[in-house]
Amino acid sequence: MSYEVEKAVLFYMTKGFDSSRLNENLFSGLNNQTIFRKIRELQKNGRSVDIVTLADSLSAKIPAAVISGLGDGVIQGNFGETYFRDYVNHLERLMKERQVKAVIESIIKEPDFLPVLKRVLPDYETEDVSADIADFSLAARAGELRSFIESKRGSRLWGHDLKSLPTLASVLMGLREIIVLAAKPKVGKSTLALQIASDVHGQGIPVIYFDFENGALNLMTRELCRKSRLTLGEIFSGEGDQAAYVEGGILRLQEIIDFSIITDRKLTVEKIRGFVSQMKRASGRAETLIVIDSLQKLPMENLRERRAAVDLWLRGLEELKAEDPGLTVILISELSREGGKPKESGDIEYTGHFLLELKTNRTEEELKNGDDGIRNLYINSARDVQIPGGPLRLEADFRYWTFREMENQA
Repeated sequence: MSYEVEKAVLFYMTKGFDSSRLNENLFSGLNNQTIFRKIRELQKNGRSVDIVTLADSLSAKIPAAVISGLGDGVIQGNFGETYFRDYVNHLERLMKERQVKAVIESIIKEPDFLPVLKRVLPDYETEDVSADIADFSLAARAGELRSFIESKRGSRLWGHDLKSLPTLASVLMGLREIIVLAAKPKVGKSTLALQIASDVHGQGIPVIYFDFENGALNLMTRELCRKSRLTLGEIFSGEGDQAAYVEGGILRLQEIIDFSIITDRKLTVEKIRGFVSQMKRASGRAETLIVIDSLQKLPMENLRERRAAVDLWLRGLEELKAEDPGLTVILISELSREGGKPKESGDIEYTGHFLLELKTNRTEEELKNGDDGIRNLYINSARDVQIPGGPLRLEADFRYWTFREMENQA
C-alpha cells in the first residue's frame, strides 16, 4: 500500500479499529513497521493507544512529528472510514499471497523469486474467486483519484524536479514516467543520466542505477568528482588538502543507503521488481527512480535475435512501470552511427513517454582532437507536453562529469 494509506491505517488503529487481521509486512516503511508493532504491544498490555501515548512510547526511535502526522491524510478528507475499511478488506485478500512470496524470497535469498514461486505453487496464477468487481469500480476509486490530484495540485511540476537542469524539468513538467535518453557513443549520455539521478536523489528520492557500461567504481568516482569539484587527477594524486576532500567525499558516500548501483549480468525484469520492492522497504518511500544503462547491453539469452530480445525487455519495463505509479525510469539507448535511430529496436519510440536525443555538432574524428562540451538536447517526442521548437543547449565539463544549461537557449 502507499505511504499515505499506511499512515491512515496506523491512525485508525489508534482510534480502536480492529487490526487483528493485519501484520507488519503490509507496511513498506521501517518507521511504519515500528509504529505498527508498538500499537500492537500497547494493545496487548491493555494500555490506551492514542497519538500522545504513542509518541511518548517511541520518542527514542521516531520523532514526535512523524507520529503526529499520521492523521494528516484523514483530517484532509483523503481517507474516510468507509474507504479505509474497504481497503483493509482488499489487503486481507492479498495477505496470503504476500506471505507466500516472503517465505520463498527468504528461502532463495535473492529478489528473483516469482519464477520459483510459480514452480512451487502451480495454481499461483489461478483466478482469485474472492475478488469483488465493486473494488474496481469508479466509485471505489474516486477517493483515490481525489488524493492523487490533491498531491499534485499547487506544484509547478508533475514529476521530480531537476535543480541542476531547471529548463529541462520545466519543459517535461518534471522527470516522470519512462524517459528514453538516446545518443551516439562518447557524447555523454551516461554522464547526463548519472547527474540527473544524483539530482533526484538529493531531493529524497531513492535511486537504483543498473549499469552495464562503466562499472560501479567508475560511476562512484564520477559522482565524487562532481560533488567534491575535484578532477580525476586531483582525486588520485593523494596530495595535501585534496586527499582530505576525497576522504570527506567517501565518508559522505558511506552514509547513502538509498542509492544503489547494480551490475548484475543475469538481470531480469523480475529481479528489477524485487530490487525496487527492497528499496521501498529500506527507504520508506513509495517513489523510486531507476536508470537502465544501457538498453542494448541488458542481458539477452538469444544474441542472434537481438532486436526481438530488446523489444521483450521494453515490454517488461512497460509492464513494470504500469503496475507501479511511484516508479520513474530513465532508459539509456545507443543510437546507430548511421541514420541516428535507436539501435536494434523498432518499439522504443512507443515505450518512452519522452524520447530525448543528446547530440554534438562535432564528428567523431573532431571529438578525438578536442571537445568543446557543447551539446544539443532534442525532445523528439512527448505525450503530454508541447515540444520546444529547438533543442535545449547544454555544456559538458568532463573534468567534473557535469552538465549545465547554457543561458542562450535556442
